[in-house]
Amino acid sequence: MSTHGCGIGLVIISPWGASFGFAYTIKPYATNNQVVYEAVLKGLQLLKEVEADAIKIMGDSLLVIYQLAGEYECKNDTLMVYNEKCRQLMDGFRLVTLKHVSREQNVEANDLAQGASGYKLMMKDITIEVATIAADDWRFDVFQYLQNPSQSASRKLRYKALKYTLLDDELYYRTIDGVLLKCLCADQAKVAIGEVHEGICGTHQSAHKMKWLLRRAGYFWLTMLENYFRYYKGCQDCQKFGAIQRAPASAMNPIIKPWPFRGWGINMIGMINPPSSKGHKFILVATDYFTKWVEAFPLKKVDSGDAIQLVQEHIIYRFGIPQTITTDQGSIFVSDEFVQFADSMCIKLLNSSPCYAQANGQAEASNKSLFKLIKRKISDYPRQWHTKLAEALWSYRMACHGSIQVPHYKLVYGHEAVLPW
Repeated sequence: MSTHGCGIGLVIISPWGASFGFAYTIKPYATNNQVVYEAVLKGLQLLKEVEADAIKIMGDSLLVIYQLAGEYECKNDTLMVYNEKCRQLMDGFRLVTLKHVSREQNVEANDLAQGASGYKLMMKDITIEVATIAADDWRFDVFQYLQNPSQSASRKLRYKALKYTLLDDELYYRTIDGVLLKCLCADQAKVAIGEVHEGICGTHQSAHKMKWLLRRAGYFWLTMLENYFRYYKGCQDCQKFGAIQRAPASAMNPIIKPWPFRGWGINMIGMINPPSSKGHKFILVATDYFTKWVEAFPLKKVDSGDAIQLVQEHIIYRFGIPQTITTDQGSIFVSDEFVQFADSMCIKLLNSSPCYAQANGQAEASNKSLFKLIKRKISDYPRQWHTKLAEALWSYRMACHGSIQVPHYKLVYGHEAVLPW
């Protein structure tokens, strides 16, 4: 604190190591703990603006960190207001981790705070580190040749370098259609594979689908497919919940719908054990036969009103009135209320046999894929499956599937989804 006021310093570090410093001056009569809370509050607001999903908060104030973590009780009336505001913002993130660090480990943020409060900091020697590519990196030979082309280079290297280009000292691979893909080293590749398989964009997809996702995101390295298979085979959740491949006994006859959202298949998943922490025991799922687009929401009980709500809010209000809806003759789908609703909308109800639900094949296939994604994401917290349903739906919609080789999102909206990398 000084006559200029209290200073707060923030350092935000991205998952890729990029560091951003912020310094602010606040009212001069704030206490030390208030200043720390102000810093946390400002940091949470900044992270909310950039739509961060999982965050880690590190600070050198043991009291504030432990109060936010719930290990210490906040009894001060003034601090309680800050604590509540911070908790409200923290609830908006998927994952929040709190860690206490020593003052020596928090030097950069402390320097920013000192500068914001009006103190003149001692000038320090600035060391600039230039990132270089190690000799054992697969990019080394091509990078060196493109920086300093030489006629003495081997013919093989010169031809190999034709597929690459340098932009701002970054190596890029040029695909056959002219798209530039950023070349990653081994460590960067491990991080990228982890994110695309089980991170924020993770759908626990197979090796070929991971390759498609990362190439679409603009990344490349030589052993991509080999690394995907190794990572996929080493994923415990994929091995535990992976489907057993079985060839069909006879040729399949697909149901062909001539235009999007003409026909939907609706089915119920459940009863699910264990139920969610909110008491949900079922999932109502609807699948469009043309685009394979899936809509779903959790239910606490089986009720025809919920089925009507799904058709109204998630199908009719978004995609128009369908011509047909196929169900498995469940009690909610053959009820008078649901049949009267379908008649009022001029929707033709088609029924598969209740003893042979596979006749509604598209709905059954969507159920299997959706349930498999959810199980892989909740292995540690099985009663939180209702919180992962929307994430599993998003993963399913934006991934490229083998049957159509196009993401469902692109079939519906005409372009691919913007991914958070």
